Amino acid sequence: MHPLLPVMRAGLDPHADLVRMRRDRPVAAFPMLGLPKAWLVTRHEHVRRVLGDPRTFGNDLALARDLPATITAGRWRPGGLGFYDPPGHTRRRRLLAPAFRPRAIRGMTTRIEAIVDEQLDRLAHAGGPVELVRALAEPVAARVVGELVGVADADVLATGGGRFDISGELGMPLAAIVRSVSHLAELVRRQREGRRAGLLGRLIDEHGDHLADHELVGLADGLLTGGLDTTASMIATGVLVLLGDDDLAAAARAGGGPLDGVVDELLRYVCVAQLAFPRFARTGVVLAGRRIEAGEAVFCSLPTANRDPALGAGMDAVDPHRGPTPHLAFGFGTHRCLGAPLARLEMRIVFSALLRRFPGLRLAVPVERVGFRRFSIIHGVESLPVTW
Repeated sequence: MHPLLPVMRAGLDPHADLVRMRRDRPVAAFPMLGLPKAWLVTRHEHVRRVLGDPRTFGNDLALARDLPATITAGRWRPGGLGFYDPPGHTRRRRLLAPAFRPRAIRGMTTRIEAIVDEQLDRLAHAGGPVELVRALAEPVAARVVGELVGVADADVLATGGGRFDISGELGMPLAAIVRSVSHLAELVRRQREGRRAGLLGRLIDEHGDHLADHELVGLADGLLTGGLDTTASMIATGVLVLLGDDDLAAAARAGGGPLDGVVDELLRYVCVAQLAFPRFARTGVVLAGRRIEAGEAVFCSLPTANRDPALGAGMDAVDPHRGPTPHLAFGFGTHRCLGAPLARLEMRIVFSALLRRFPGLRLAVPVERVGFRRFSIIHGVESLPVTW
C-alpha cells in the first residue's frame, strides 16, 4: 500500500484501500512519518476508544518510543494543545475556554456576518468567474480568527501554507512550521511591548507573568492554523457539495433548522481533518485483537470512521434529515476541537449568505476538473472556480 495512504482521498471519499482496511483490518500496523512501528485505526468504535481514553493513549511526544530526541525535548510543540496531556493540557485549555463559550460565540455573529457581506460585495463587484478559495473561504476564515486572536488577517495567512502537505520530505512541513513560529514570536513580542488586542492581548494582560513567550506562541499557533486551514477548507468543500445538490442548496439558503442539519452532515461527510493528533500508548494494550506496545504511535483516520456503516445506513451520502450522528470531524474526548462552535457558525453564515446573494451560483469548470489536495493532513480543494 502507498506509504501516504492515510492522507489520500478519492475526491471527497475515503480511499478504497482505507475502506477495505476498515472492514478487514480496523487496527493495522502502518509505519508513518519515519516511525518504524505505528498503527492506523479506521473503524468508528475503535477511533472513539483511542481518542476518548487518555489514560491509555497519551498525546505527549515524550511518550513516543521512536521519535528523535530533538523533537520530544523541545519546549514548543506545534498544534497548540494537541501534543499536551493533563495537567499541562488542562491548564492551557482553561485559559482559552472563555473565548469559545456559547455566549462569546453568539456575540461574534454580527461581526462575522459583516465580514462575509464585505467579501460577497467584493465578489459582486469583480463579477464572475472567481476562484472561491482565495476570494471567500480563506479571507473569511483569516479575518474571523485574526480578530478573535488579535492579529491582522495578513499575519494569519502568513502562518499557513505548507505545514499540512506531506507529499515530499518531512522537512517541508517542518520548515513551514519554523517560519510560522518565527512570525508568531514577533507578534507576541509586539503585543507584550505595545497595544494589546484580542485573545492574545487578554492572555498577556491576565496571565502574562505566568505564560512564557513560547507558550503564547504555541497557543496562538494552534488557534490561527486551526481557524484558518480547517475552516477555509470546510467552507470551500462544503460549497462544492452544495453546488452539486439543489435540495441541499435550498436547505442551506433557507437557514434556520434545516441549515443546522446541512452543516452537521457536511462536517461528517467531508471531514477535512484526515488524521487526529497522534496518540502514543502509555502501556501495552490490545485493540481489536492487535497488541500495541508502550510508546507506539496510533493514528486515527477520521474521514473513514465518519463513513462507518455502523453509524447508520447511507453514510456515503449527505442526508441532512438523518438526525445528529456522533461523528468525529472535531475529534473526541478531552482534545475535541475547542473552536468547533465557531467553525459551525462561520459555515452557517457563509453558506446561507452566499447562496442567497448569488442564487445562480455554479461551477465555472466541469466538476471533474476541480482539483483536490493530494497528500495533505487537511484535505480540501486546490481551487474552486465559480460563476453566476
